[in-house]
Formats: sequence, C-alpha cells, structure tokens
Amino acid sequence: MPIEFEFRSEECLAVFRHVGEVPDDEFLASYRDVFDDPDLSACRKLLIDLGQTNSAPRSSRALRDLADLFREKLAVGTRPRKVAVIAPTDLSFGLARMYEVFSDSLPWEFAVFRDGEAARAWLGVSGSAGSPS
Repeated sequence: MPIEFEFRSEECLAVFRHVGEVPDDEFLASYRDVFDDPDLSACRKLLIDLGQTNSAPRSSRALRDLADLFREKLAVGTRPRKVAVIAPTDLSFGLARMYEVFSDSLPWEFAVFRDGEAARAWLGVSGSAGSPS
C-alpha cells in the first residue's frame, strides 16, 4: 500500500506514512479508505510523513480534492485537530504548504516541518510516533 496508516489510540494519533511513488488516484483512494475505519474518529492529532516518498507525481488538483474530502468528512461536528506534516524535501514542503492553503477553512491547526522530531514535539506525541516501523 502506498500510504501506510497507523492508529495510536493512547495518543489520539493517526499516522499517515507515504512510501515510494504514490500516484494521485492511489493517494486519494487511500485517504478515502481510511475514513471507513472507526479508529480515525477518535484521533485528534494527525501526522503525515512524506519522508519516504517521491512527491513529484502530486498534482494541485489532487491536493484540492483531498482538502474537499477532509472538509466533507471532518468539518461537521468534530473538535479541532492538529495536523503535522513531515516534508523533508523542497518539493514535498512546497506541496504541503500548497495543501495548507487549500484546507484553510478546516477546523484544525496545520503545520509543515522539515523533520519528524519537530513535528512530533508540536503535536505533543512520543518520539517514536510516525517513525518507520
């Protein structure tokens, strides 16, 4: 699976780890699928790790579609969430910041980081959260 999901209920954390090349259709399908998992509703912190992926195939249309998906699924009746993105390359960092603009109306705090340690500290989760298994 191009995007690995991990739920850590003890930290109210969902980790999304992008691995390898993730085409737009698989990118969107993976996020749609996770909304079927009841564990997601308990997660108030999201960590998206782009450290093991090639972001080159990501289109701005896919980022807009993802923002629309999150808006549809999370905006009504949910408490605010914190979302941290680990984006170590210039391209992944730029795309994550573009997504931040597309999702600015969502009820969450959103931040993009170059390294995992800073992202985990901002979320207030353990040092191993989001680290490759």
